[in-house]
Amino acid sequence: MIQSTDKIVIAEYHEGFAAGIAKMWNLSRDSWGGDTSVMTEEQVKTKEANNGNITLYLALDGEEVVGYCGLSEYKEDTGSLYIPLLNVRPDYHGRKIGKMLVLKALQKTIEMGWPRLDLYTWPGNVKAVPLYKKCGFFWEDRDDTTHLMNFIPAVHQTQLLKPAFEKLDWYSSSMREIDVKPDGIKESGFTFYEYLWESGEVSARVRFERTGRGISLIETDDYLLELSMDHHEVIENEIQNFQLKLINKTGVPVSFKAEGNNQGRVEAVFEHDLMAESDAVITGQFIVHEGEEPSIWKTHPSLEVKVWVNGEECELRLGLLPKQPAKITGGSKGNLRFINQEAELEIEVENNLEEDAVFHLSFPVSDLVELEERDFRIELHKKGRKLQKVPFIVKKIWLLSAGNGNIGNKGEWRRTRFFMQLNGHPH
Repeated sequence: MIQSTDKIVIAEYHEGFAAGIAKMWNLSRDSWGGDTSVMTEEQVKTKEANNGNITLYLALDGEEVVGYCGLSEYKEDTGSLYIPLLNVRPDYHGRKIGKMLVLKALQKTIEMGWPRLDLYTWPGNVKAVPLYKKCGFFWEDRDDTTHLMNFIPAVHQTQLLKPAFEKLDWYSSSMREIDVKPDGIKESGFTFYEYLWESGEVSARVRFERTGRGISLIETDDYLLELSMDHHEVIENEIQNFQLKLINKTGVPVSFKAEGNNQGRVEAVFEHDLMAESDAVITGQFIVHEGEEPSIWKTHPSLEVKVWVNGEECELRLGLLPKQPAKITGGSKGNLRFINQEAELEIEVENNLEEDAVFHLSFPVSDLVELEERDFRIELHKKGRKLQKVPFIVKKIWLLSAGNGNIGNKGEWRRTRFFMQLNGHPH
C-alpha cells in the first residue's frame, strides 16, 4: 500500500527495499550517536525477518529510503501497539516525513481495533515532542524514561463520539496546547490527559485517566458524561463509592443506561436504566479483591462502567491503586550468627487508611526463634506510621520464612507475610 504526498510516498516493507534501508541507516549514524559500523543489505534482511513487527512503513523519495517506522505489539503493557523505531534521514529533516510515518502507524492501529499506540524517545530528543503531541500523544511523567501514549484510536472506537467526529477532524480541529514537558492534570491522586477539539460551533472534549488507560469523561455539544471517585488509592476488600454524572444539553429526554463491567479484581454489580430530561447523578459501589500492588507504569485494575445514551455506547474507566489497610516492612537488627544470641526485629507499620486505626500484629510460634512478646497493638493516625521493635532470641541457625503474621483493623483480621533471614555459621 502506498500513500503519496508531494514527492514523498509511504510504502510497506519488502526485501526489495533492504539495500535502501541499509543506506538510510548509514547516512543516519550521526543522529544515533555517531556509530561507525556499516549496515549491509543482508543485515537488513536478517533484522527485518526477525524483528517481530506487525508491519514496517518506509518513506520513499523516488528510489531513496528516507524514513523508517516500525509497528509492533507493546510487550510492556496490555492493550497497545508500539512504535519501536522511528527514523528520518538527516538530510530530509524538516519535511514532515516523521509526521507522515507516525500518522500512518496510528491509522493502522485504528484499523486493527487497538485502543492505544505507545512509543519511547530519549530524554534529550525534546525537538520531537511537539510532533508527537500534535499527533495525539501524551508525555507520561516518568523519571526513568520518556514514554508517550496515544489514545486517538480509543476515541475513534467510541460510538458515542462518532456524531461529533463526522464534523470534527481529530488532527486539524485539535485545540490542545503543545508544551515541551510531561502532560497531566492532577486531581485527587489521579492524572488525566485531555483532548479538546473545536470547529465552528462543534466541539468535543475527552479525558483519559493515566493508570486505567481509559476514558473518564466525554463532553460533546449534546452530553457530558463523567465517571469520578474521591481517591485514586483504594483499600482492598472494602466497599468503595463512585459517581457517574450525565448532563443532557439537548433539551429533550434521553434514554440513559449504565452497568458495571466487572474485570479482574474489581467487582461493581449495578445496573441503572432511566429517562433523563436534564441532569442525572448515579452513586454506585464496588470492591477491589486482594492481589499484587500494580506497577505504576502499567495498566492498573480499573473500575469500568458501560454507558448507553439513546443507544449510543461508550465505556468509562478509572484506574485504581489498591492497597492493604497497612503496609508492613521489617528487618533484623543485631548479630544473628550465634544460638541464644539476643537480637531485634524492627517492623514499620504504615496506616493506608483515611482514618485513625488500631492494628493488631501477631507472630506465630516457631522453634527457630523465641520472642519475648508475640502480640502487639499499634495505634496509628490516618496515613501515619510507627516503628515497632520486636526482641527475640535465636534458637536455630536456619532460613526462616516466618509463616503468617496477622494484621487487622477494627476487629477485621487480615493476613500478611513476613520473611526473616537468619544466616550464620555455628562454632
